[in-house]
Amino acid sequence: MNAFRALLCLGLTFTVGAFALPADAAQPTKKWSINMSPNEVVPGDTTLTATIKNETPNGNSSINSLTITLPAGYTLRAAPTSGWIGLINWTATSVSISNMSPLKPLQTFDLTLPVKVGSTPTCSAKTWTGLAWTGSSFSGDSFKQVFGVPDTQFPVNSTTTIGTNQTLAFTVAPMNATLGTTIPVSVQVSACGAGVAGTPVTIAVSNCTTASGCLSGATTGSTNASGIASFSPTINQAGTYEMTASASGYPDAKASFTVYDGTLDCGDNVDSSFSNPMNLAPSLPGYSTGIRGAYNKDGTQCVLVPYTFTNTILTDDTVRLSWDTHVQASPAFMYSLNWRPRSVESTNPDTGWSIAPRPQVSWLNDGNGAPVFVPGLACLSGKLPAPYGALQTAIDDQVLTITVTGIPANKADPGLAVQYSVPKVGAPALPTDSFGNFILPFPIVIGATPGSPTSLATERMTVTGIVSQSPPTTNGYTGTYTMTFTVTRGTDAEGGVTKVGHAAQSQVMSTPLPMVPDDATTFPAPYVVKKQANMCVAEHGFGSFSADANGKAQAMYFSTIIDIGDGWVRIGQ
Repeated sequence: MNAFRALLCLGLTFTVGAFALPADAAQPTKKWSINMSPNEVVPGDTTLTATIKNETPNGNSSINSLTITLPAGYTLRAAPTSGWIGLINWTATSVSISNMSPLKPLQTFDLTLPVKVGSTPTCSAKTWTGLAWTGSSFSGDSFKQVFGVPDTQFPVNSTTTIGTNQTLAFTVAPMNATLGTTIPVSVQVSACGAGVAGTPVTIAVSNCTTASGCLSGATTGSTNASGIASFSPTINQAGTYEMTASASGYPDAKASFTVYDGTLDCGDNVDSSFSNPMNLAPSLPGYSTGIRGAYNKDGTQCVLVPYTFTNTILTDDTVRLSWDTHVQASPAFMYSLNWRPRSVESTNPDTGWSIAPRPQVSWLNDGNGAPVFVPGLACLSGKLPAPYGALQTAIDDQVLTITVTGIPANKADPGLAVQYSVPKVGAPALPTDSFGNFILPFPIVIGATPGSPTSLATERMTVTGIVSQSPPTTNGYTGTYTMTFTVTRGTDAEGGVTKVGHAAQSQVMSTPLPMVPDDATTFPAPYVVKKQANMCVAEHGFGSFSADANGKAQAMYFSTIIDIGDGWVRIGQ
């Protein structure tokens, strides 16, 4: 009997053990996850949403407190918020929630995080980590954070990426060009800083298509192993354009450029096919002709400049000379224009003749490309800039006396049977009056050292006196003079230019450009009063008479313009 009882007890023991083991094996693992949105961010202030989920599939395993640590590159800039009940505490780099309303298995809630994202894009994933407990004050059993995809109904992405993964950019942007020349263009396609091969790229040009004949060359291509797509389009119509490069899944890349009609070197004539497209006779309205000066305005070395001369006189009495100022900022041009005939009488014939309309000029625009016209000022002379000579020695920014060498003598004109007294033959080639006396004051410009491609120290001065001259004036002298001048510097009269030092042999140039008057009403912004004008009127008058359909007298006015401003001209209204 005792043996039976012993066996029975042993059997009961095994039976109880058999029932107990499956119960322990079914206890679920406590799990939770942080799901971040959006997954990609750019540097700066932004707002992220962290969706918290109790990933435990079943059982009595509620989350009652948790903490989240922000990854490197992120800082909290304001208090996190949530619709879930709990006490939120935060620092710049962490968030904690205690005394939560129990977050039961498979339940979720959102935590809004106002963050500041680091300024350096890395394109590397940043993982959001934290801890969760069953206790309400960061105690009790802990939960294991899930970083992958525990089930297909609620995929987990616990990372965010700083920086834009996909970029499209011009590595060789469309450059200014002349009509009919190819424009090399390269487009870089990148993802997280690495080139993406085999990506189709398309380029398009605003208001210029292959169908219209304006654009030629391939406009589609694919990136090479380095992620670069190359193009060589040709633009067949002068103008300013915007090129857009596009690829699926990437933001567009855009760049502006200008196509010019042709090129001009110092002393070149403005090509008549550009300035006078109708091939008019010089005596007819709409005719224009011109030349680039033999020297730049500041004495710098000449280079070819792309240019376009747009003549719409017969449409709206306007012309535009533009050139690529990035190639050279200081060319000087002179051109003459025949305007459309205008009535020479006022509405009341008894009041007499009308006043000649004044040319208007513009070398500045309103910021949107439209010119701002002001009354054209008379040039100080009818000649383009030319060198008087060169500085004998270097000067600093305080010197008020300069010595100029190489000033040429006025030469006799073999075409004249009788030589006039002005300019006096053999005298230094400086401004003189009808009696042969030097006209003081007169402006000069100190330019760059001869041969220098650019001028980094151009200054306008005013000559106020002549200290000495060597040799004395001799009738018929054909050599050069050395003269010492007194000058004023760095004032409104000189153009408000900051006083600077100049090297020996820097060019001393003439300038026909006057000062903009101190009249902000007539010369509104963007013009700056008391500064040197960039355009002026060298000559204005009328060249012929005609009659309109009613027999009323008309005059054809003409203007000669000196332009060192990439500007517009129109006849006054």
